Amino acid sequence: MRILFSYQCITNLSQPILWTQILCGSFLLCLSLGSATTFAKDDILSITLDSAELIQIDTEITVVQVGNPEIANVSVNTPQSIFVSGLTIGETGLLLLDGAGEIVLDLNVVVVPKNERHVTVHRGSSTIQTLICHPRCLGVENPGIVIE
Repeated sequence: MRILFSYQCITNLSQPILWTQILCGSFLLCLSLGSATTFAKDDILSITLDSAELIQIDTEITVVQVGNPEIANVSVNTPQSIFVSGLTIGETGLLLLDGAGEIVLDLNVVVVPKNERHVTVHRGSSTIQTLICHPRCLGVENPGIVIE
């Protein structure tokens, strides 16, 4: 087995085996990229709790449907853009339809807790406290955490 370094690959392109490897690698790369774009219905929009995300699309939207409005809120900005806000930690669906009733966008919206600058302290088995630190640490509520 021979290991080629990047400068050796350029000088050895005349070898048929190397050309075959390059062509096979390029073909496999194209196949993997093509299959990644076919799963439009499995798109996931991840939103941090208490934040908003702007979604813009080329087609005008006439119907907006949220599976669970307690998890995410949607407000229409223009006929081609909406704001999605994370209300509660969880997952819900979001459907956008055009004037003909065709699905323009089918998203899974996942609302996740804030992680930046947050520290969670577990005291015993039943007490959880979250602190936000910038530059000093202060206590905040623990949204979405249920202690039994």
